[in-house]
Amino acid sequence: MAEFLSPYETSKLLEGVIPAEKVARPNWLQSAFGTVTTRDTETVNFDVEFATKNTPAMYVAPNADAPLIQLQGYGTKELRFAYVKEGLSSPDYEEINFRQMGQPFGQVDIMANWVANVRKKLTVTEANFENLFELNASNLIFTGVHTAESEKHPKVYYDFARTKVTDDAGYLAGNVPEIDLTTLVGNGGTGKRAWGSTGGTAAPTPYKDFVKACQTSLRKGPIRAAVLSGNAYEALESDILANFKDAADLTKAVESRIELKILPTIEKYQDLNFRRSIPIGQGMYVDVYTYDAIYHDRTTGVATKFVPDGYMAILPSSDKGIKIYGRIMHLKARYAAMPRFVNTWIDPKSDKMESEIHCNYLMGFSDIDSVVSWKVM
Repeated sequence: MAEFLSPYETSKLLEGVIPAEKVARPNWLQSAFGTVTTRDTETVNFDVEFATKNTPAMYVAPNADAPLIQLQGYGTKELRFAYVKEGLSSPDYEEINFRQMGQPFGQVDIMANWVANVRKKLTVTEANFENLFELNASNLIFTGVHTAESEKHPKVYYDFARTKVTDDAGYLAGNVPEIDLTTLVGNGGTGKRAWGSTGGTAAPTPYKDFVKACQTSLRKGPIRAAVLSGNAYEALESDILANFKDAADLTKAVESRIELKILPTIEKYQDLNFRRSIPIGQGMYVDVYTYDAIYHDRTTGVATKFVPDGYMAILPSSDKGIKIYGRIMHLKARYAAMPRFVNTWIDPKSDKMESEIHCNYLMGFSDIDSVVSWKVM
């Protein structure tokens, strides 16, 4: 005797989707690279000045020879592009012949599922490119160097030679593009200058360090924003509230600095959080952000922050950052320079489509010393 299913067993309804842990799709750091262009050359050259000095003229008697002017030295860095590819294949029949996530029960459209599957893979591919650009931007901002390397790509090392201060005399001089306060002994020669450390003749002052970092960047031009790790901002905030209450009171209201209709969207999708606008003197304010976005390592899956713990960076206007797309090394692309190229081919026997998305790029700063990075904790 046949057993029929009851209406309660056949009338399944989809009430919604239980989302997985939110993963931000960040691209805020790479927005510091506002100059985007293409280049048909195989390399990109950057001139690097060194031994620059700001010397006054010399007093010379009328009957004595004048000293000859000597220009500062310079060298040239010849940098190669880094090649990136992501592959995607059309889904198998078994992969699309069942209900996809979010679809009603009992309604399977195989061709619609095929299109949706490929579209999702393209979306993930573009997100992977953006994550790589963001990691590249993070490395250049916080360390001044970036390495493009994998088991399928030769090592390409980018070092833009940011000025590093390694002694207390250089710190006190005030022009400090890069420094590690956790290794620097100061405060009377007996205590570390790292935020939160003890010892020496005076406690570290994060607010004064923040102003000094901003003044370093201002030597090169206007400041766009400051970005701090969460623990570094907590130390800065505590110092402002405890020792610089006037500076805290002078902070401009958020309403006058940020479009409130835009900010929540940025915070939701990029883990970017506006904290305050801090006065740095002469009527100038700098917007301060924390940025908690993460990426997952391709092979290990380890979650890593784009802004490492204990760091503070002052970002200049975005025209100092350069992103250059080079030649796509494929005949179908005619070896032309372009941001992306999709190479697609079809297996004539199975009619299965395979694709590879190509990108050949280089990121850098035209003036790396305008990007100030301090390890403070």
